[in-house]
Amino acid sequence: MVATDKGKEFALNALANRQEQNKDRKTVNNDKLPAGSDMHFDCKTCRADFTVPEDYEPPRQKNCDECEALIEKGWLP
Repeated sequence: MVATDKGKEFALNALANRQEQNKDRKTVNNDKLPAGSDMHFDCKTCRADFTVPEDYEPPRQKNCDECEALIEKGWLP
């Protein structure tokens, strides 16, 4: 379940919380991970870390699932 399931106001508050929590988060350097590790990416909207399998097929998403749901609903400010 994603935050958008609980309504727009709840989802936007959750986004603000994620942005605050992630503002100083260090990014994962995929080059330093062992072969076969999941690839780590930063959400373009909230900077949360999300992972995809090493053998992912392009195109890969540029946002975490929570932010993707906000975009799909047209709720991003």
